[in-house]
Amino acid sequence: MTTPLVRERIAALDVVRGVAVGGILFANVLVFFGLIVMPADRMAALPTVEIDRTAALLERVFVEGKFYSIFSLLFGIGFGVQLARGGDAAVPRFRRRLKVLLGIGAVHAFLIWAGDILMLYALLGFTMPWFARKSDRGLLRATLLLLALPSMLYAVAVIAAIAAGGGAAAPNTGAELPPQILAIFASAGTGGVKDALLSNL
Repeated sequence: MTTPLVRERIAALDVVRGVAVGGILFANVLVFFGLIVMPADRMAALPTVEIDRTAALLERVFVEGKFYSIFSLLFGIGFGVQLARGGDAAVPRFRRRLKVLLGIGAVHAFLIWAGDILMLYALLGFTMPWFARKSDRGLLRATLLLLALPSMLYAVAVIAAIAAGGGAAAPNTGAELPPQILAIFASAGTGGVKDALLSNL
């Protein structure tokens, strides 16, 4: 009979989680301040436009995507640790935790912040026990498919747009967004609690 692993928190993982959460907060600053939906002409009129563009470039290169990837990796490591400690018996407990996370994410998404990611983590987390039973070769195939899928979908969308005579989609500068959507962002940033709740809905 094998000796079960000691059930204690791994301090290094907690530290990395804290750093990742801070990075995600930093990555969302552009959304919180409304720069992501600001029309290009208004952004160009700002006195700090050059600094803003440099900061946005640095944020995209060194922050955006990096901390989301780290957080996703930590989510998977957490499941792996639970599986190593509890074996197959850990799976039902993991699913119960995912249901709680899904509920927290729903409250967060509809009442606090429309950019919630917890619901997506919870929903995708239900597939993790299935992946845990796959061989290394099967995991490699699934990884390559999931990495290629976004590019394939984007290529299909571009081809469809060109075929429809609209050309490739231009980068979103905020000018293409409907006035109603821009008003929602504005009310969420400058309004009260009621405005924020309505913007999330």
